[in-house]
Amino acid sequence: MSSLMLITLDALLIPPRPKNQRRSKTSGWP
Repeated sequence: MSSLMLITLDALLIPPRPKNQRRSKTSGWP
């Protein structure tokens, strides 16, 4: 059950940071 809870929390925190934007931000970072 712990795994499901952790996955759910991760899934909820991931949506706000799309992979496309994440890549763009990573490139801009120093």
